[in-house]
Amino acid sequence: MVKKFKDLSTSSKKKLSSVLVRLHKRGISVKDTQTLSDSELKKGLGFKGSQTSFIALKRNIVQLQFTQKRKEGVSNLALTSYAKKGIRGKPLSRTKTQLRKEIGLNIFFDIAKDVQKKFNLTENQSYNATRSILRQAKINYKKLDKKEKELLSYFS
Repeated sequence: MVKKFKDLSTSSKKKLSSVLVRLHKRGISVKDTQTLSDSELKKGLGFKGSQTSFIALKRNIVQLQFTQKRKEGVSNLALTSYAKKGIRGKPLSRTKTQLRKEIGLNIFFDIAKDVQKKFNLTENQSYNATRSILRQAKINYKKLDKKEKELLSYFS
């Protein structure tokens, strides 16, 4: 049985976030690791450890993909290592979206699902509503109602 993210130990959480940072720095997404062979992955990561540590690394990569909460938690934990290096503001938010994409989270579709639940819409209607909320927020944020502002808070 897979443990929930909140039930993982801090060392396990740190391992998973460091694996994500390692992949991000080399420009390899988690989905790409499934298609790469072992030798290609070793070359891509510049891995020079033993075979057992490589197997453990692959196991940790698989662990990244389990649940959405785990993906979100690991990507948020990985941001702290970038913040410690002095990355702030827009570069940090760009890094956050890159990490989320690499781990397999798509913010637009996550928000569209929330819009679908809150406003009782179909899937296509929720996509259109999410697009219109984003456009209206760029033009005039004050005209949004309370629910729409709450939905936009998920983007940050």
